[in-house]
Amino acid sequence: MLSFLDAVTDAILVYVMGVMQAAPFKNQLFPVWALMLVSFRSSINCLSSYGTILARHVASKSLWNGRSSELLQEYMGANGNESNFNPERCNPETMEGYKYFVYGESQKSRMNGHSLSVKDLRTPITLDKIWQCECDDDMLLSSIKRQGKDLSLSFALSRLLRCRLEGAKLHTDTVSMTRKLISKRILQEDPENEQLGIRILELDVEFLRDSLHTSYPMVFAAGRNPNESVKARVIQALRSMDLEGHPLSKDLPSPRLSVRAERYWLASVADVPRCSRVILVWHIATCLCEIKFANDSFTGCCLKWMSMLPSTEVDETDDELDKSYAVTYYLSRYCMHLLVSKRKLLPEDILVSKKTLQDTVQCAREMLKGCNSFQSVYDKLMEEPQKALVPDAHDMNLSGNILQQGAMMANALIVNEEDETSRWEILAEVWAHLIVHIAPSSRIEAHAENLKSGSEFITVIWALFSHCGIEKSELWQ
Repeated sequence: MLSFLDAVTDAILVYVMGVMQAAPFKNQLFPVWALMLVSFRSSINCLSSYGTILARHVASKSLWNGRSSELLQEYMGANGNESNFNPERCNPETMEGYKYFVYGESQKSRMNGHSLSVKDLRTPITLDKIWQCECDDDMLLSSIKRQGKDLSLSFALSRLLRCRLEGAKLHTDTVSMTRKLISKRILQEDPENEQLGIRILELDVEFLRDSLHTSYPMVFAAGRNPNESVKARVIQALRSMDLEGHPLSKDLPSPRLSVRAERYWLASVADVPRCSRVILVWHIATCLCEIKFANDSFTGCCLKWMSMLPSTEVDETDDELDKSYAVTYYLSRYCMHLLVSKRKLLPEDILVSKKTLQDTVQCAREMLKGCNSFQSVYDKLMEEPQKALVPDAHDMNLSGNILQQGAMMANALIVNEEDETSRWEILAEVWAHLIVHIAPSSRIEAHAENLKSGSEFITVIWALFSHCGIEKSELWQ
């Protein structure tokens, strides 16, 4: 009887949650209902206090609980079946050749005690098998199946991240196969669903978070992620990157990055670039350009935006200036958030980041003494650059302290880029590439620890590079 209830409740749970995800409308109570459904499903087998104890005991003994990476190392490790690891035979579109383990933890027998053997498992569920399932003619069922495939891909990728965190050694060709999957599927342009790739990566990180820090690895929470315009710009930057290289090349690829944007980028990373310094220089330059924009527009709209995050309604506009402004605003503030509150996630020594920030704040207090408005700050910081010669359109050199360098960058943008749309397009492009270069890191423990408080956008980008075997950017060497 209980096995019958298991099958029925599982089917109902999957169907209802799929319908909620595919619904043309969104309800704030959907996450609450999902949690209630999962809790109700868990209670089916717990018809008595004995049943509760038994259910917990069974869960604690499952291979998922603490032995997921051990199992994958057995299945996908160096001693695994060589026929499962052939990058040349892999097809990211059909998933042919991707025998990545999704599920199948239950064992046929406990005869082997604590030892693990793939032969002892029930039929493993792998990505290639899931993709062989044909979509139904019914639009709703077809949509649910497509979403189920994407969820399976995210879940399989999260298990690879968990292997890396727990030190499990996988087959060497796994990185090549995953890199191909990232390039040809996750970063592939899809006119019907431009956010699909970033969503798969978000779920990848959320699954990892829940497997590490919650009791229900199949129920995931939303993280601190940006609006659609920001995601689209960052995905565009990622598509232009060479994911075959290690470390990530510091050169900005063409034609994604305009010649004008490249000039400012090279000026900011000249000499010995430090992550904290580059973030501060561009943040100061961005803030000064915002004040200039507000003064020129006579609407005060930018001063209002400076006090709050851009509205998600920006995604609905076709105005390129609004989109570029929203992307710049978010990424500028977000990178400052990392520098102030999440230094462990930056590719720089924590003490160096802290001292750079403290020195800049102290310098600002001294230089801006007596300034009591945005306009007075603007006038004070832009005073020296305006006295100097107009920045050369082809050769820029930043000098002075970080505040002065930020002011020089802002002055160069304002003088050379008279068109507002062009100026904010350059800023958005630079910030998108900057956060991409900040993301690669070997600090997997820091990202895993930070997941306790929710997933950061930087962790989503880091996950992509981690799957591709890229742990640092050339920029910070």
